[in-house]
Amino acid sequence: MGVSKFQIVKEVVPLEVPQYLHILTGHYFVRGSGYYTKRLRGTEDWLLIITLSGMGRFGTSSQQLLVQERDCVLIRPGTGHDYGMAQKEGGWELLWAHFHPRPHWHDWLAWPEHTPGLMHLTLVDDLGWKEVRTCFRRTHLAAIGAESHSQDLAMNGLESLLLCCQGALLQSQSPVDERIQHILHWLNGRLADPLDVASLASAVALSPSRFAHLFREQIGTSPMQYLDLLRMQRSKQLLERTTNSIAQIADEVGLDAVYFSLRFKQHTGLSPRAYRAQKRTEYTAATCR
Repeated sequence: MGVSKFQIVKEVVPLEVPQYLHILTGHYFVRGSGYYTKRLRGTEDWLLIITLSGMGRFGTSSQQLLVQERDCVLIRPGTGHDYGMAQKEGGWELLWAHFHPRPHWHDWLAWPEHTPGLMHLTLVDDLGWKEVRTCFRRTHLAAIGAESHSQDLAMNGLESLLLCCQGALLQSQSPVDERIQHILHWLNGRLADPLDVASLASAVALSPSRFAHLFREQIGTSPMQYLDLLRMQRSKQLLERTTNSIAQIADEVGLDAVYFSLRFKQHTGLSPRAYRAQKRTEYTAATCR
């Protein structure tokens, strides 16, 4: 992946962000005498920046925020801000994304506010930081790709990234039991398996009743409801991004084809076939603008 070197950039008026379809990303490694961007009126989109190394500085009209490796900053539309290197030497490596969120993402964008509209999250968990860093790099590579579905792949990558951040936020507010953490990661690779509460409990050496109680206490929903949500999310991705038949997708998420179609319609309001057709129409309309 190429990186860019920048000298001082000073803006006395808000920086105009180029028009883009869904997401615009960049990977900067800033060296030299400094780097500085100022947007007096903010932007019309959301801006997410994570620091990979070095040190940066964010500011608003009222307060400054210093960031380093593992720090993530999220800026709400319309929030005046400026950011740049925090020191003249040492550099600052960052990944950034301007994006327009999908409707169901907004609950995931309620991070702790450093100042109104400027939100900050530090990823202290090694696994969580690795996941976010990997997701962001994949998102950036997809966003700058030339493939026909590059923007969709980038948005899916960003969705995964935001979910990782949301998981880290929830864990920091109420630490998740390591056995439940194990199951959350374990489930993603086993959606096709015939799972029930007993098999999940067995994987972490708990009784089914104790596991079910602990899972609901920690996650806020039952194990099978959570599994059902994972299966619906995965099936939506497969309908949008593959030409697999409905039966093949049902099999991949571990459900009978008839039950899958019924459950999918209950979840989205559309049959799997209608959902796929709608997404293709939306994508065609967006690419023709």
